Amino acid sequence: MFLSNNEIIKVILEYIEEDKYKSAILINGEWGSGKTFFITEKLSKVIKDRIKNEGKYIYVSLYGVGNVEELSNKLYSEICSETLVKLSGVEKEKIDTGIKWIPKLLYFTKFIPFIKNYNSIKKIMAPIIKEIAKIKKCVVVFDDIERCKIDIYELFGYINELVEHNEVKAILVANEKKITDKENKDGEINKYDEIKEKLVGITIMYKPEFNLSYEHIIDTYLKEANLKEYLKNEKQKTLILKEFYEKEEYNLRTLIYLITMYKKIFSLLEDIEFDKNYVEIHMENILKYSTYISLELKIKNKLENLEFTENKEIENIYFKDNSQKILYGYKFINDYFQTGYLNEEKIKKILLDEMRERKKIDEKVKENEKLSFNKLYGNWWKLEDEEVNDNFRLLKEELEENKYPPIMYKDIIIILLQLEIEEFIDENETLEFIKLMKRNLELEETKRKYEKSYKHEIFEILIEDSKTREKYNNLIKDLLDTIDKNLQKEDGKSFLIENEWNEEFLRECSKLSNIFLMNKKFLFYENMEELMTKIVGVKSPYNVYYLIEGIRRIYSFSNVNEYYKNDIPNLELLINKLKIQIGETQKSSRTRTMALKELHNKLEDYLNKIKK
Repeated sequence: MFLSNNEIIKVILEYIEEDKYKSAILINGEWGSGKTFFITEKLSKVIKDRIKNEGKYIYVSLYGVGNVEELSNKLYSEICSETLVKLSGVEKEKIDTGIKWIPKLLYFTKFIPFIKNYNSIKKIMAPIIKEIAKIKKCVVVFDDIERCKIDIYELFGYINELVEHNEVKAILVANEKKITDKENKDGEINKYDEIKEKLVGITIMYKPEFNLSYEHIIDTYLKEANLKEYLKNEKQKTLILKEFYEKEEYNLRTLIYLITMYKKIFSLLEDIEFDKNYVEIHMENILKYSTYISLELKIKNKLENLEFTENKEIENIYFKDNSQKILYGYKFINDYFQTGYLNEEKIKKILLDEMRERKKIDEKVKENEKLSFNKLYGNWWKLEDEEVNDNFRLLKEELEENKYPPIMYKDIIIILLQLEIEEFIDENETLEFIKLMKRNLELEETKRKYEKSYKHEIFEILIEDSKTREKYNNLIKDLLDTIDKNLQKEDGKSFLIENEWNEEFLRECSKLSNIFLMNKKFLFYENMEELMTKIVGVKSPYNVYYLIEGIRRIYSFSNVNEYYKNDIPNLELLINKLKIQIGETQKSSRTRTMALKELHNKLEDYLNKIKK
């Protein structure tokens, strides 16, 4: 069970005020959970206010403390820290002679050179002795128990002496898992539990109130007013906390790391002179991506599933871990969070280029909103007949002027098919639109302007009605051929040649199988000489088997003969080349020969089916 911060404070105050307690309290929590932050920023203030002149509050970190003598000196140093520079007299009878550590006062002689205007050692030591006398009934916080080098028996025995004989209220702060892990490693499984039982009366499991700590962390670690205001905004706060909650990560150090790293990015974005709306989009996207990166580095100590396209600095990241998660990613953020280096001028240029491009697209979208397509698409049946006819004519004029990007062609075709069904237009008018689309696709201007969307996938669409689907597929056939021919001319490569034959290749085959089917061509555009060279030069027979499986995903269906007649010449050519190569390969590798024979046999089988 986890208590709230206020509930923890209440339990500890009751412990301090109850004289009968002769044991310590342990606050147990994970590293980075904010235990120390909670104690120094909240608990200590409440305790000091409650005990006031009746005792003293002491905080001691045991990080790296190696022996009891060092701990004693550290404890005395903390006790007397507020009085080392104050010189005052003290009555001898008020000195608590029961304090057994007075000989350790010699430790403080090292401070003497820094004290001015003193008359005697007695006058300097007097206030120190006065403070040590207050060790009776004081509250001592021992933090970082798991990082202490003192044997756990000896350490807890030392603290137990304070608790039982000096009426000290001891608050221990630790990550118990680290202590027990060390004990288990040393083969002393029960040692910690045994000694803990003698000293600790109450164990409080600590889990940070992340939502409440958020703004306090920002106020504590950031000075920049604009950044503080931005991160405290409910939208940004929710964005960050959502990522932490999804990962079930409540480490305050990770949050501190995130906001201190983001500070530099925020400052860089503030300095960019561009449309504020576009800058704010990057502020938010980078914050979300930086949060994800911070958590990945904290949890896994590395970044994975974050592959960027070559020469791409900003793009959507599609995860390969089956999470279906998509993030707008920034490659320079990966580098910055791992190295701490930020090339500000380069990054400003990257962001400005992206914003200019995005603004052009947005302006184009606004311009397209005025086009007749937007009045017809999904809405034409609500218009008067005359309005439908007028907008149809405008649509054709706009297409003649090449005002539509190719990615919109499939939706225009759907409108045409709908208008055909309701007899607003006839089949010939639809074919005139297809001719205009083909003409536009052949234009160099279209390829250059819409390079990123100039591909088969823009015509993919789900149509339930089989007759409409068949008609749609027939209409786009020429359009797909036009794209294919232009792409082939452009780079001289083919699907099989430009892709590595691996798991990703198989996914692409499955994904594009319908496109090849609609086009009724697969091997038709392949260069058999280049393909054969690639087959011979594969790294391993594995690659050939991936090729066999990929081809199976394209050709393996009952009526393959109705679709791939165009592939017959290249299939026959490839089969003949393989037959010759098998004879050559037999001289050097049995396993490669087996792979080539399997490929040869499969291709012969497909060829026979296609010829039927």
